[in-house]
This record gives sequence, C-alpha cells and structure tokens, in this order.
Amino acid sequence: MTRWIVSGEPLEPVHVAALRSVTPDAAIVNSYGSSEVAGDVIAGEQNGNGITLGAPVPGTRIRVLDSALRELPTGVIGEIYASGVQLARGYLHRPGQTATRFVAAADGGRMYRTGDLGARLPDGRVAFAGRTDGQLKVNGHRVEPGEVEAALTRHSDVLDAAVVGTGATLAAFVVLAAGAPPADVLLTGLADELPRHLVPTSIQAIDAIPLLPNGKRDTGALRARASGG
Repeated sequence: MTRWIVSGEPLEPVHVAALRSVTPDAAIVNSYGSSEVAGDVIAGEQNGNGITLGAPVPGTRIRVLDSALRELPTGVIGEIYASGVQLARGYLHRPGQTATRFVAAADGGRMYRTGDLGARLPDGRVAFAGRTDGQLKVNGHRVEPGEVEAALTRHSDVLDAAVVGTGATLAAFVVLAAGAPPADVLLTGLADELPRHLVPTSIQAIDAIPLLPNGKRDTGALRARASGG
C-alpha cells in the first residue's frame, strides 16, 4: 500500500483531495510536531471524517488546556501542550522565551506550550483549530512577530511597530518619534540584537499602524504595502 506522510504545515482538504485524485487507495498520515519536542508528537491516518492531527505517539502526552492550564473536556477548544521524554530543555541563551514556552505541568513535569489551538475528539485524536498568536514561518524558521516588534519598540525613537511576513521575508513598519533618524538605521541595531532570521528584510516608517474595525492590526494592509500594493 502507498502511504503518504505529511508534516510541517496544516493539512487542508484541498491537499487530501489532490492526493486522492492521483492515488485513491493511498493511506494519508498527518503528522504534527516541532523542534522543541524533537519532531512529530501527534500522528494519524486520515479516515475521511474530517482532517485531524491524529493521536499522541508513544511516549508523548498531549494536553488541551485553558488559559489557567486546566484540562478541557472533549470537544472544547484550548491550547495544545506537549510533554514527554523528547522535550527540549529550552532555548539556548534565551531564558525569557524558555520560561514562556516551557512551563510546569500539574503532575510536576514540564510541558511545551505549542501556541496551537485544538480540541480533543471522543476517539482520542486531536483536531487543529488555528494559532493563538501571529506566528509566521519564514525560510523554514518559526518567527514570533511580537519578539521582533518588542526589539523595535525598545528603541527610544520608535513609538509603535508591526512586523508581517511576505513569503520568504519579514517586513517591519514603525511609527517614529519626531526628529528620529531614518527607519533603515534601526536594522543595524536589530542585527546585533536578534538572530539573523528575525531581522526584517525591509523597514518602513508610517504615520500609524492600520487597524481593522475590531481594533486588531490590519496585517493584510501591511503585507500589501510591503509588496508595493
């Protein structure tokens, strides 16, 4: 039997349909994980009853928790946490981010906060329900825009900042204080402060960060502006 094992990005119905069109009898296995847990920690064959992440692999415990780290009942969406022998110790030389992502579990162990939303199904599988944040993937690296924005706003000349992904690059937008030097000057400082993959390719000064009617940042408008639209 042909078996397709997919991982790295959310599996969408269009992907399943494309595979079925060329190999209708193939088994499609969806795998889920990250470097922080040494690879895939959830996997499962897709059975046609909606796409799921699958069930925890042996040696792994998956929890779906609320904001107070309480276990949620079946069918209720919460954040996905992973624990097991493969859990990383943390991020090298980045204690702040380590403390945010690697947290204590109720049983005394440690668990990794994935930043993904999901719900446990009656059969034990987990369904994916999106992200809790605006995490991006740029050139294979997972990027937290907030980390870059925080680095920018630590600069005394920056009143506000926003970072968006434009395919394989990052674009930054800043609201500058009166009399501030050109925005490009900020990139030099970021190169000294952040890993290379977190340094935006471009930076633009704007009058204000655009907002949606609900008050959230209009990242679509920023991406269009970064692309010259």
